[in-house]
Amino acid sequence: MRQEIIRRRNVVQSQCKRFNATVPLNDISLEQLKHFIVDDDHRLLYCYVPKVACTNWKRIFFVLTGVRDEQGRPYRNPVEIASNLSHINGKLRTLDTYTREEAIHRLSLYYKLIVVRHPLERLLSAYINKFTMPYNLFFHRKYGAHIIARYRDNPRPESLELGDDVSFDEFVQFLLDDESIRQGLMNEHWQSVNELCLPCTVEFDVIAKYETLEQDADYFLRSTQLDHVVRFPSLPSSYIRTSLETVKQRYSEILRKDIMLLFRRYLPDFLLFNYTIPEYLLQ
Repeated sequence: MRQEIIRRRNVVQSQCKRFNATVPLNDISLEQLKHFIVDDDHRLLYCYVPKVACTNWKRIFFVLTGVRDEQGRPYRNPVEIASNLSHINGKLRTLDTYTREEAIHRLSLYYKLIVVRHPLERLLSAYINKFTMPYNLFFHRKYGAHIIARYRDNPRPESLELGDDVSFDEFVQFLLDDESIRQGLMNEHWQSVNELCLPCTVEFDVIAKYETLEQDADYFLRSTQLDHVVRFPSLPSSYIRTSLETVKQRYSEILRKDIMLLFRRYLPDFLLFNYTIPEYLLQ
């Protein structure tokens, strides 16, 4: 496993050099570090990426950083932490809340983790979760209504008001539209990993992958000698990962040229983390 982690790090470093994309730490702003969760006790940093198991990793850091429940007791078992609780702002400290000097010190010396996922699968997961689930009213109204108004011919008034029936093709058009960037609509759930975690600036010690999640999580906890403190939650039998068939079916709705445009839009994530477009999506 150690050799695989080293190989992943080497791929990132070589791609950053290839495109001359390395940015010095001193040139980044604190705002760019808001996704880096800090554990000062164990000298760890974790850059969380939405739709890449970040709920369970945040639960892990609840335990490691000593977050307490309503009775004032520190959490010991990540499985007992409600998923919505793990996303409440302020429960876990992030790097942007330190001074610039403190942040750079931690980036230079702490052990750093990032978890990545195939870009196309991550985007589909974001679409399914944020635009097809009835409880995500915020996303429907803020983003869904905008998407429908901009990309649908003759939308129904109810769709314009509720924004709750965005198609996957409309979501893809939204991602490919430069106007979405100009209007500040690139939410963290579909921003690139390259933008969120700055892998050409920050040298991550462990680059874990969603595709080998439990194995990589075990490696990280063993390499930090924390495997006796906390265990990564096993995926429950009820857990439904975005299946290969779902990926095939959903992307069959998308024109091949748009899949290629998505590839170009998220090119850094493909190259840095050694992902390719599966042949079945291009047939």
